Amino acid sequence: MEESVARERNVSIDQAKTEVTARGHTGRIEFYGNLGEYPGYEGLNWRTWKFEDLDASEKDGALIEIKPGKRTPVELVESDKVFSEVPVDGESVFLHLDNQGKISAYHFDSKRPRDNSFLFEAAKGETFCWVALGQETTKILEYEEPGFKESDLKLIDSGTKEVSGKVIPDELWKMIEQLEKGKIKDTVVPILELGNLP
Repeated sequence: MEESVARERNVSIDQAKTEVTARGHTGRIEFYGNLGEYPGYEGLNWRTWKFEDLDASEKDGALIEIKPGKRTPVELVESDKVFSEVPVDGESVFLHLDNQGKISAYHFDSKRPRDNSFLFEAAKGETFCWVALGQETTKILEYEEPGFKESDLKLIDSGTKEVSGKVIPDELWKMIEQLEKGKIKDTVVPILELGNLP
């Protein structure tokens, strides 16, 4: 496991109070901007949020909801910021492609208490995607510091073999196809169980 991908949470959300703690800042959040289904991705909804006491350019994020068998776009981080991905509810697999071309897969299930202590990070040159499993909608809290800009991420079309000079292995697309069908055993990339990580 790479230290830069899965780590103990430094971001949390209190849904009862709609309050987020992220990297030393705690505050109530408000939703703004787009609301609804993500274009081209059926079963994927998102809402952008920011802290009530800060401008969105400083820190912001999104609450992403994914229906079972659906996924987020595969995205390449093109900026120098780190994206923190915090699974909140449901069951899902986080796919990560590092700068050396290694694919990692992590299984999250909110019904397993230990799983709720992890977040995932993706930095410049890395690619990531969430695939929802199980029977319930998966919820992911995404956080960026400084705030999000359209130029931060590049969406990668299915089957793409290279983008921005980065090779996208065929195994990534095969893995996504397997997960969308609900297959989590004998996948082309072994899936790490969060509860088994040190």
